[in-house]
Amino acid sequence: MGEHTIREILRRRSPETQRALQRRRELQGGKDDSPLKARLIAAGIGAALLACIGYVVYLAHTADQRLLQSKGTRGSDALVLSDATAFLSNTVLAATDPAFYDKSHGSLLTRHLVRVYFPGAGYFTMAIMAASLEMNNSKTSILEAYINDVYFAAGHGRAVKGFSAASGYYFGKPFTQLASQDVALLVALADDPEGLDPRQHADKALAARNLVLQDDLAQNVLSQVQVDALLKTPLGVTPQAAP
Repeated sequence: MGEHTIREILRRRSPETQRALQRRRELQGGKDDSPLKARLIAAGIGAALLACIGYVVYLAHTADQRLLQSKGTRGSDALVLSDATAFLSNTVLAATDPAFYDKSHGSLLTRHLVRVYFPGAGYFTMAIMAASLEMNNSKTSILEAYINDVYFAAGHGRAVKGFSAASGYYFGKPFTQLASQDVALLVALADDPEGLDPRQHADKALAARNLVLQDDLAQNVLSQVQVDALLKTPLGVTPQAAP
């Protein structure tokens, strides 16, 4: 092969060779940077995980502290779970969460309680708080908290919270004097006290109360004969809220 031919081949291959060498240098440079990039990515992921764990711990602590605070501020009229309140607790569970005491069940009632304490909580926040409450508190404590802390209305310059206060606000008498249909009405009102206000929306309140009575029948809290009789009773609320 002559000298002219060799120079011609080198001339033709030179751009390709240069590109190949450039590509090789780029790849080599990427390999040099890859350990640093990997460390930065790992550090970012670790920081995100720590932040997420910290936030979950914060939510759990906040929910538990709120329940403890509630227990410490209840008045002498607070209700406890006993034979005197058995119908109330059974009716609350029949209408809200029949599987409440099933340990494998994610409690709807506990999430309702979180919503009472933190009305603006999103789904993730509510789920974390509810899980923490169930992990650190007995079911009885959670049910008692709901019965005493659920919001009913704003009357006479203060919030009407809990079934004990609601019995005076709507019926003008202590909770122990309420009839079964009265308790069923309060359980219905706890779900939507404004939309079902019996003084403003009597028909809606009556229909909601009767649905709760039907829930009692479905969960064997009341018999068919009892429910048939109670469905015919009037609401019985006072015309004006008791002071």
